[in-house]
Amino acid sequence: QYYYDIKAIDPQKHKKLCGKDNLQILENLEFLFSRGADTVLRLPLVPGFNDSEKDLEALSVFLRENEPYYKRAEIMKYHSFGLSKARALSREYTAPKDSAKTCDAVKWQNFLKANGAEKVIISTYFTPQAIKIYLQVTSCPILLYICKIYFCIYIIYHVYSKNINNYI
Repeated sequence: QYYYDIKAIDPQKHKKLCGKDNLQILENLEFLFSRGADTVLRLPLVPGFNDSEKDLEALSVFLRENEPYYKRAEIMKYHSFGLSKARALSREYTAPKDSAKTCDAVKWQNFLKANGAEKVIISTYFTPQAIKIYLQVTSCPILLYICKIYFCIYIIYHVYSKNINNYI
């Protein structure tokens, strides 16, 4: 299975966020589609960057036109977790400092679905697999404890949530 991020459809917006346009990225994605690869599109929602109506319209057209070729598209709420890491490494944090809210992700999902992109779900960065990897690489007992608590809350919430289908 291939996980493929689409940060912006507009090449100039992509260049502004990532330092390079997305032409090669979209060509590579087209290659995966042409080979029938099992592809999951990941759509990072970055407040103030790729969440305008114009951006969403372009994204909905792209998703609708390519829907036969991907398994699902996952809206991923942008987070600013890298801010503390950048400070610890004495590096400048150039990414947006505001995290996306769940209500924004729901609005995004509703807009995309209303415009014909049917296979769009809301994802989360804190999947059990991501937490497991984090637990393997961290050496701080306090962080391990906090992550274990969060993992339990994650499981309980998602197993008993009425909206479980949005996260599967």
